[in-house]
Amino acid sequence: MSDSLARFRILLVGRGNAGKTTILQKLCSETDMPIVRNRAGKVVSVVNLDPTSSRGVHDIEYEITYPSSPRFVFHDSCGLESGSDAEMQKIADFISRRRDLGTEQGLHTIWICIPLDDNRPASRLFELTTGDVAVVFVFTKYDAIEKLSFNALRNQGRSIREAGSNAPEHAECAFRAQWLPFLKAPNPPPPPPAYVRLKDLNKPEGQCDELTQCTVEVLAHNKPLQQRFVMAMEYRLEMRIQHAMPQAVEHLLKAVIYKGDKIRKELVKHVLLWMPHVHEPD
Repeated sequence: MSDSLARFRILLVGRGNAGKTTILQKLCSETDMPIVRNRAGKVVSVVNLDPTSSRGVHDIEYEITYPSSPRFVFHDSCGLESGSDAEMQKIADFISRRRDLGTEQGLHTIWICIPLDDNRPASRLFELTTGDVAVVFVFTKYDAIEKLSFNALRNQGRSIREAGSNAPEHAECAFRAQWLPFLKAPNPPPPPPAYVRLKDLNKPEGQCDELTQCTVEVLAHNKPLQQRFVMAMEYRLEMRIQHAMPQAVEHLLKAVIYKGDKIRKELVKHVLLWMPHVHEPD
């Protein structure tokens, strides 16, 4: 049916402390640090994705994986602290090279991570040339804006209860005023870029379901890649079922109408396309 070893390759772009490691740990249901392999495929270290750390990843070509999710391969932009021309060009060159390597070694999606508790300018991240590679802007630490909004309302004399009640709306307005102009500018790649806001990732209950769902949606124009992404999340059976069912229902209706063995086999085929470790039925 599908290659059980088919991998999905994601580039994470962002500064240190953008929450990249936490995102991957949540995505892969891991608590340990990732395993890093160099260009020759040799394990070089187990590190935190923090370019400012002495133990950080320092080569964008290095492959980052987790044992629990072997189908996912990640790359880190590394050292994107100043947003200099040289740093941006390095990322653009990597994207260009990987676009030409075909499905197996090519780049499938880019997550551009922007921490909302960092006051340093991030406008250059919206200028990154990504070609036809799917892009999601990931605004991390959204709870920082909510906290600022709460404090601002308290400083205006609002009660704790009133400030807590109005802080989400206040934070929403602040986010839209600061960041939506960048997302609507002509520089981001067409179509209009998708984005998500993540918060509380440092807490056990914090998850990145919005990011996985958004990624599925931006890949909707490319069903094979969308299937790769869903299959890579081996532990997310409910997501695989969710995306298998629409096609399954369509083929089931045909089977009911025509009662043909061929149609029933197609039904099984389209369901199993979304499931890992399966083979072409006889």
